[in-house]
Amino acid sequence: MVSLSLTVDDVQHGGILKATTSVAATAYFALILTMIVQGMGRARPTRRPPRPAANDIGEPGIAFFLPWRGFIVLLLVMGSTAIVLVRYGVRFASSGTTGGVAIAAVSCAAAGFLVWFTAHLAQRGRGRLVLTLSGVYYRIGGNDLYAPWESITDVRVWNGPVPSFVVDIKPSPLLRGHNSLGRWGHDVMKHPVMALQANVWHEQTVPAYRATCYYFENPDMRNELAMEEQGRGDEHP
Repeated sequence: MVSLSLTVDDVQHGGILKATTSVAATAYFALILTMIVQGMGRARPTRRPPRPAANDIGEPGIAFFLPWRGFIVLLLVMGSTAIVLVRYGVRFASSGTTGGVAIAAVSCAAAGFLVWFTAHLAQRGRGRLVLTLSGVYYRIGGNDLYAPWESITDVRVWNGPVPSFVVDIKPSPLLRGHNSLGRWGHDVMKHPVMALQANVWHEQTVPAYRATCYYFENPDMRNELAMEEQGRGDEHP
């Protein structure tokens, strides 16, 4: 809606080139919105087996990755928001007033943060859940969390507003956690928990839940995870 209002204004008061650019930007935002709406549908569980991969210290296991669709939509939404903020900043700056310049400065600063955040997520790659012989490694956004099997107390389904499956974790000296976003992230070690939301993980949610439950409830079968080949380019898809 914000992009549409800017487009209407450009058509009424701007030149042909400016209006054409605005129309293209609005079409781009509409495409993103369509992808988001399509992603809200109930996805069927994938039939493809989990891929061999490694956790943060190179221990081999099997991995479930955040679908490309959700990851790309996230990056596009943040990048599009940055573009809108820059457009508003330029428009307010052109007014020449003190208030306009101040708003422009705030808008551009916010846009700069979003650009940095988007680039950071793109560099880290898709989220993943890696099951290994020793434990479970979870990466999403700027957070990394590893929990040994002994510290996991339950693997359960949460049927809230956003259906998820949750891995409950008790404190352990073997826990590893890292927040690469600094003050902009949260302390994963303070409240260690892994929550995979169905509207984010889509078709990977059910297979990841079943595999995590299986190895949680059958510790004698975890040796299978140590026999998986490491790497083959899948560690950093």
